[in-house]
Amino acid sequence: MNSIRKIGNTEYFAIQVPGQDDWIMRPALGKRPARNAGLLPDGIAWFFNTDAGFVFYDLAHRQLVDRLQTPWARGHDGKDARDDYLSYGFLQSKDSRLVYLLLYHAVHATDLHVIDLERRMIVRSVLDMPSGISLCPPVLDQDGRILVSAFRHDNGIVALLLRIDPQTGHHDVSSCEGSRASSFLIRSSPCGRYWLRADNSRLPMITEESSLVSRLLGRDTTAQREHFSFAVEIWQAFPLRQLHSVAPMWMQAEGLPDTTQLDLDRRKQGLPPRRGEIYRKVSQLLDREATLTTNEINAKSHPDLWPDPSSHYANVSSNLRHFELSERDVIGWQPDSQAFWLKRNEFVACVGVDGTVSPKIMLERFGMDDRPWLARARGWSKATPLPDRRLDMRFTEGMVTVSGAPGNPIHRIRVVPVTEDHFRPAPPEPPQEKDNDAALAKKAETLAKRYSTYAVDLASMDEADCIAAIDALTAQIGPDINERPYDNHLQVMFRCDGKRLNEKKFFTHVATHCPGAAPAIRRLIDAVCAHIGPHTNAWYDPYGDDIPTALFGYAAWCLARLDRSSNDVLLRYYGLVDTDHENFYFEKIAPLMLENAGDASARLELAEGFYVGDLGNAIDHAALWRMAKMAEHAASLMTAQQYAARLLARAAATSAARSKSEFGYYCFDNLARFLTDPSQWETDLLQQLRQAASDLAPQ
Repeated sequence: MNSIRKIGNTEYFAIQVPGQDDWIMRPALGKRPARNAGLLPDGIAWFFNTDAGFVFYDLAHRQLVDRLQTPWARGHDGKDARDDYLSYGFLQSKDSRLVYLLLYHAVHATDLHVIDLERRMIVRSVLDMPSGISLCPPVLDQDGRILVSAFRHDNGIVALLLRIDPQTGHHDVSSCEGSRASSFLIRSSPCGRYWLRADNSRLPMITEESSLVSRLLGRDTTAQREHFSFAVEIWQAFPLRQLHSVAPMWMQAEGLPDTTQLDLDRRKQGLPPRRGEIYRKVSQLLDREATLTTNEINAKSHPDLWPDPSSHYANVSSNLRHFELSERDVIGWQPDSQAFWLKRNEFVACVGVDGTVSPKIMLERFGMDDRPWLARARGWSKATPLPDRRLDMRFTEGMVTVSGAPGNPIHRIRVVPVTEDHFRPAPPEPPQEKDNDAALAKKAETLAKRYSTYAVDLASMDEADCIAAIDALTAQIGPDINERPYDNHLQVMFRCDGKRLNEKKFFTHVATHCPGAAPAIRRLIDAVCAHIGPHTNAWYDPYGDDIPTALFGYAAWCLARLDRSSNDVLLRYYGLVDTDHENFYFEKIAPLMLENAGDASARLELAEGFYVGDLGNAIDHAALWRMAKMAEHAASLMTAQQYAARLLARAAATSAARSKSEFGYYCFDNLARFLTDPSQWETDLLQQLRQAASDLAPQ
């Protein structure tokens, strides 16, 4: 039987076909790896990512046979969100023949595209449905209809459940009526019948009297102990109907979120935490104000809630967000969908769809975490829900099984005795499988390294043979260039008389001895620009060179040396350069381009294009100003006032970043700050820029 699986942490897959060796391959999906993969009965393997869509391979012949470009989601700015996997939902039909691709267009709409994998085409599209929630995975109900957590804005968030029939395209919507909460549906049962939602309209609190014995013995210095829990709503679909709102995970002050360390100073002094006071006030506030939710509490709306809001309110708001139920808290559902398990601070608790709740559970065998400032149980690596409200938990030492049966009091911790945790050694991974994975990963790494290097035969170091080698390299440049980088490497290796020349040595030789090679190098750079995406993580020896150099950087430098008319193609190449991590371009190539530009006017225009562009970390504005002699060229052509107006117009016409300082743009702020020993003309220019910037419209 054919099989396919991803190899460890690589971007490669191992495909097994009876009677053949394993096929170790990376799907041709551009620079992004495959996110989904599968096999069809007719011996076709398919792979998908959000950018390139689907590719299909014939397993018998081990070759690419088809592509299907799928539509892209749109981001908040209206642009294509090609690589944002959070903007997509992916489901397969029960027979695995169809793929249901959901596109979440920011907060605007949701689209569905139904892909028939055997026909390799989109067979149905349903557009402009309510906005979906990407963090909640879509599911199929018992009838094969798609259920999607969605929402609309109506004086706050209104949670919706979108149901789509992929066969007809018909869709309908149900809303969470009768609840004061302002939150999304965040997790579904496997069958799609039950849905969970954070109830942020209340913060349940239980006040418990400390025992007299505990106080007398000094074990508890407070007369009362407060316990808090987040609230969880359980909904049934379809249509949505609220079944219960439960409080499943009770915490005292030392277990409450403190993400921004409100109690840091008290912890350093060995004092008990006091953040429980804030949670108590919030709980009482929500009880008093019937329409309020935790996400509406802020410094402006409730300045008197606790002292010194200017220093604490942002922290409190962050803590409340972390306190609320999230998808990270859901371990999973038991197989019949009648109960689910939650976790918080490594404690676990079970909740039934009938509204019954277990106390939170810890193991006597493993005890508590040794960090005293946070009440946390010992960590576990994996938990699997079982029938009858049981949970398998894997620790380093072995496996245990715990029961999530309902019990009282629910705000106390249920400590499972050693005699009842069903401890047994964890089953080891089969050594043969681990060895096989390691061997496959090694093969994948070898293939990836080989694929990241263009190999070119070089007959001799004569000019004619060097030009022929450059043309041979150009012939290899195609769309697969985006798939070739490995560990950020993408290189060329020239083989001549048993020796291997890297591109630095080769193009340094060409720049010195092959003046007629310029047209061939131009064709090479043109081919690279035509196929590779901007800011691709592809470098010539990114870890070994003194100057980080983007792919084919030495070829571009060689072209600037040999062809004074090459600035057009070198500017196009500049669009590929990641200036946050590469400075070879501005250190080696840009100075040659400025020399090649011609007179002062042309050099100034070229330098201005760099100046108001994205310099990143490659060079600062003052250094570019001096290197390009912008002041000298501008002063020979116009007054400081005229040039200030020209620079501001140039900045306004580009994507130059605005600032709130006196110069209006960061590029001018940086010039004023870092320019040393300015001339009188430069001083006048800065004064003119400052004066002109004061008239700019607010950002």
